[in-house]
Amino acid sequence: MTEQQNNPEEQPTPQNGPQPAPPDDAHTEISPASPVVVEHERLDPANQALADALRISFMILKLVMIFVVGLFIAGGFYQVEQNQRAVELLFGRVQGVGREAIAEPGWHWVWPYVGEVILIPAPTALQTLDVDSFWYYMTEKEKVLGKVTRSEKTLQIVRDGYSLTSTRRADRTLLRGVSGDSGLDRGEEELSVTDYNLVHTKWRIEYYVTDPITFVRNLWDGRKQGWFIVDRLLRSVLSDAVINVSAHRDIDWILWQNTNQFTNDVEVLMTARLDALDIGLTAKLILTDKSIPHQVRAAFDEATAARSMKNAMLETANARASEIVNKAEAQEKIIIANANAYRKIIVNAAQADAAYIDEVLDKINSKTRERFPDNVPDCQARRKQAFNDLLNETVDQLYQEMLREVMAAADETIVLPVTTADPMEVRVHISRDPKIERQKAKNKEKR
Repeated sequence: MTEQQNNPEEQPTPQNGPQPAPPDDAHTEISPASPVVVEHERLDPANQALADALRISFMILKLVMIFVVGLFIAGGFYQVEQNQRAVELLFGRVQGVGREAIAEPGWHWVWPYVGEVILIPAPTALQTLDVDSFWYYMTEKEKVLGKVTRSEKTLQIVRDGYSLTSTRRADRTLLRGVSGDSGLDRGEEELSVTDYNLVHTKWRIEYYVTDPITFVRNLWDGRKQGWFIVDRLLRSVLSDAVINVSAHRDIDWILWQNTNQFTNDVEVLMTARLDALDIGLTAKLILTDKSIPHQVRAAFDEATAARSMKNAMLETANARASEIVNKAEAQEKIIIANANAYRKIIVNAAQADAAYIDEVLDKINSKTRERFPDNVPDCQARRKQAFNDLLNETVDQLYQEMLREVMAAADETIVLPVTTADPMEVRVHISRDPKIERQKAKNKEKR
């Protein structure tokens, strides 16, 4: 249809009567002088509006599909912080094996809706949990003040926390089934000390997620409320360890004698239990506070004061004993040194005397041989007699020399005559003057 036919209002009015009908032949050529112009066929207004609306709707639909696809792709991106690691799940299953299953810090992509990302702390990120379930009840005001202001005379069993001590003994069954040495029975003798007391303790658990895959599979689901499960599990494991160790120790051992060993024993039991559960956690334990029940603190303070006094007295006694022992050892060394020196002097003098006597005897033998050679009749008997005579003379000379030395060293000498036929005289050394004795003492000190 031509434009004139589509818009009848614009068609020219007929002039000079009715127009002739078009020829029947469709292939009749139009003369160049004809005013009719050939144009593209156009729709009516309703159809044209519908076509435009469909075209616009299709374009909007394409834009919406592109936006949805982009939103779908963008929804799969997630970021892992430096103190985090991530584990990707697809239809609930962990993707990857070993280190490949752990997403490092940075941007990553996972299938949206069908995939899931569980963010967990990095193995170097320290997690802490304070446990006061073994501490006595304190109000918020008392916690701020740091002390109990109530005047309760009895322990509230339901409200207050505590652990019960029992009999101290070397119990090798405490860690039955646990590998390693706990130190509970290290070098101890069999003991049997009945002790039923209450102990209040505060703890802090510091732990790391060392195996993210095991941690996700066996414990945590990645939701924030899942940390409540982790905390409850750690509290339960710690409670079992504290109760177990406390039941095999007395209060003195826990609070004063071996507090560090008590903490170590509880940590060993807790670690062994976590390893048995296989949840991918490594924990360290810190004893932040310890106390006896505040209702009996006065009695315990008196016992502590007595114990301190006892320890002070023991330290003083041990110091005095060490001083006496050290002095005795020093004196012992001096006496031994002097004895060894004196022994050496005596031995040297004896050896010198023996050598001198041997020399004298050799000279006597030489003289007797010279006086009575072998060709003299009865030489042996004569030699023997001559040997005895010379020996007696030599001994008398030695005696006289020794006597002269002794007399020369004497401060006062009294000679008493002997009335018997024995020609020997008796010489007695008597020091009657006190000054002489004092002078002798001074001479000995100088030596």
